[in-house]
Amino acid sequence: MADFPLYECSKIFASLNTSSTSGVDITMGSSANTKGSWSAMSTSTELDASAILLTFAGASPVSGSDHMYLMDISIGSSTNEDDGIIIENICFTSDVVAQQCVPSFYLPIHIPAGSRVSARGQNDTANADVISVTVQYFATTMGSPEGLNGGFVTYGANTGTSNGTPVDAGGGGAGSWGAWEVFAASSSDDFKGFFLSVGTNDNPTMSTGNHLVDVGIGASTAEETIVSRIPVYTAGNEVVRMTSIFYPVPIPAGTRISLRAQTDITAVDDDTLSYTFHGAK
Repeated sequence: MADFPLYECSKIFASLNTSSTSGVDITMGSSANTKGSWSAMSTSTELDASAILLTFAGASPVSGSDHMYLMDISIGSSTNEDDGIIIENICFTSDVVAQQCVPSFYLPIHIPAGSRVSARGQNDTANADVISVTVQYFATTMGSPEGLNGGFVTYGANTGTSNGTPVDAGGGGAGSWGAWEVFAASSSDDFKGFFLSVGTNDNPTMSTGNHLVDVGIGASTAEETIVSRIPVYTAGNEVVRMTSIFYPVPIPAGTRISLRAQTDITAVDDDTLSYTFHGAK
């Protein structure tokens, strides 16, 4: 049998709390819709990474309603985290009953060896909720061995409510698309691709159902779909699931970017989810 050596380019390591077999606990701001302090997940990364896998799990809410979250990631040095933000306002919802949320994001972004990687977050209640964050660092990625260096630009985040932008499927049932919702009237940069994050739009009684979302570009009434039918699933207790991957679809600066959705749920409010769009510079 062949013996395949483990080269440096194949290594993966993670930022996590080994004493509790979980991620690093990140405490939200004690005031509603206010960012908490930066917390280091790694003070010095072990390798030159060209991709990361972010996972948010094990929310510990301290009040009895659903929670919307926005999370930031930085590679800035201590006290300079604001200057090193690479991704901001990743949107998701916790499951208050089971105290869990498990969205993951695989992103081909370059993290130099020796970086200090930190996170902070906010939620929509005046409590210091805790989110457990794990980061896995990959030395190479399929299709993008060097990783992206410019960080991400976020559209659709509402920091005043810790929410994304609602996208209403229209209540017409499966096969019926809602209207296009504009996320960027004119994008600020040339994007090499993008990813989406999603929440329940602060709906504590979300129905179980299947959703699809399209990403489109172009003028009003002339939108062209560039990624179609991304599946999203909702369940009871504020659970929303979407495979959040990076789509390597270039978008020129000055582009109008929109999303639309459909769902097999016809109930008012339950046919609406909230999204944020993250474009890679």
